[in-house]
Amino acid sequence: MRSSLRAATALGVVLLFSASAAGPALADDGPSGTGVVGDPSVAEQADSVTGAQEAQDASGAYRGDVLVRFTAVADAGFHFEAGTGKAAYTTRAGSDNYSSVTVGSVGTGYFKLDTRNLPDGLNTLNVTVTETPDDTGSGAAAQTIGGTVSLTVANPSAAFTSPQPNALVWGATTYTVDARSATGGSAIDHVDFYETALFSKSNKPRATDDTAPYSYTSTYSAMAYHPVIQAVAVDKDGYRSAPVSLRLTATPGPTVAATTGTPELAYGGADSMDIEWTAALPYGWNRTVSDPRYYEVWLTKEEVAVDGTTVRSYADGDTPFSPLQVRSEGHYADTSWGDALDTSAWPVGKHTVTVTVTDSTGAVGTSSVQAVVTADKLTATAPGAVVLGQSVKVSGLLTAGTGNPLASRTVSLQARPAGSTTWKTVTTGTTDGNGLIALTTRPARNESLRLVAVAGTKPVSAALKVSVSPKVTLKASATSVRRGTTVTFNGTVSSRETGATVKLQVYRSGTWTTIAAKPQSATGQVTFTLGEKTKGTFTYRLLTAATAAFAAAHSSSVKITVS
Repeated sequence: MRSSLRAATALGVVLLFSASAAGPALADDGPSGTGVVGDPSVAEQADSVTGAQEAQDASGAYRGDVLVRFTAVADAGFHFEAGTGKAAYTTRAGSDNYSSVTVGSVGTGYFKLDTRNLPDGLNTLNVTVTETPDDTGSGAAAQTIGGTVSLTVANPSAAFTSPQPNALVWGATTYTVDARSATGGSAIDHVDFYETALFSKSNKPRATDDTAPYSYTSTYSAMAYHPVIQAVAVDKDGYRSAPVSLRLTATPGPTVAATTGTPELAYGGADSMDIEWTAALPYGWNRTVSDPRYYEVWLTKEEVAVDGTTVRSYADGDTPFSPLQVRSEGHYADTSWGDALDTSAWPVGKHTVTVTVTDSTGAVGTSSVQAVVTADKLTATAPGAVVLGQSVKVSGLLTAGTGNPLASRTVSLQARPAGSTTWKTVTTGTTDGNGLIALTTRPARNESLRLVAVAGTKPVSAALKVSVSPKVTLKASATSVRRGTTVTFNGTVSSRETGATVKLQVYRSGTWTTIAAKPQSATGQVTFTLGEKTKGTFTYRLLTAATAAFAAAHSSSVKITVS
């Protein structure tokens, strides 16, 4: 069979290629150094180790090990020595990393070529042999003669599908490759990816993917540069595609560091939110170049956003009071800046403030800080128990969530009677310069009291329970009586709670003992009669039982002597 070889002239030497066995040498009467290398052939060689095909593909291309045979004709007075030649190859235009790589020593009339190390497509081989003078004393020097041979190799193919060539990437970037088998070849086994150290037989791939779509992810987080990523497809017989290359502009984006000295804020804008930041291009971008840019890449925009809404925006060449204000030296490769943000419209809660910096390549960097708007605080104190008719003073302190006192703020005192679910405003007042306030009320029964601020976050103090006890009086008809004489006890309860139980008690043996009980009238009156039969001095009192409306209370004691 005839291979896809071509005859070529190199250094005045004619190389003749054919698929037949080597023919007789061709005579050459030309000048020294013009001997003929004749009748070479290229044939597929069986390879039981690699399982390579022994015939050309249908396309006429070769795969596996190829044996290139040739017949060399030396110049008159010269001869060839075994093993003195070599074969090297250069690939078709546009391929990388294959220029003038030595394949191996050329024996007398042949050399062996493993096409797995050649890229798919047309490859050009340079064949040289050395002829040595027969008469070493003649003064003639050994000389090299050579020529070229071309053959088409069918190996797998690979092509990048993303990202696009020369694209700008930053951060984690995924490269995807479409790999296809050669015509008549085995299926794709995996794709090797190379970065920094590009493809060669001795270099290990940076990553390998054996599942389509074949991909590799690299993160650019420290240095900006222009990487070249290479991919090589390998089929299940071990044949490789030509390495395909993708050149990119990679950068981690500008670096940004934001800080705040006011992470806790008062509601209503009493405190501004102070934010400071520094921005810089990554190492490798900030070298100076010619006018007018001054830098290869520069910062073009800096923005501040609160909870996703931009509140500050600065652009390259701004007027003064901007981190990117125009200057005679040109653009900026780094900046330091600070802003005081108005917080008057910020609701209570956590807020995220983000600084975003963009450079002239379009790469961005961000940094965020958090600030919390705190609710106002209102505390209150009051006595827990009073007698019916007495006033209760409720003292309060109104502060911002940050602890600063809030002066000249209106505060209401509200009451909720026992058994009710409704709060009613009793009185109002204004805090002094220290945020203090004191309001009074006269509760008519048990009730809860609280303070409520009518502005800001409208804080409400904790409810304070105030127990109201009625005034109870007791009078006896006599303080000294004879045994068996009836004594009348008249009592009055100021709560005037119809039906509420009133008890007459006597103090004996260290404890109060109830000796009679009656409900009080609508006027709060109650009457008891008693005829004491035992001589002695006795102490009596009235006790009102606790109800939902009033606390328990008792009268002063009354002593009666019985003789």
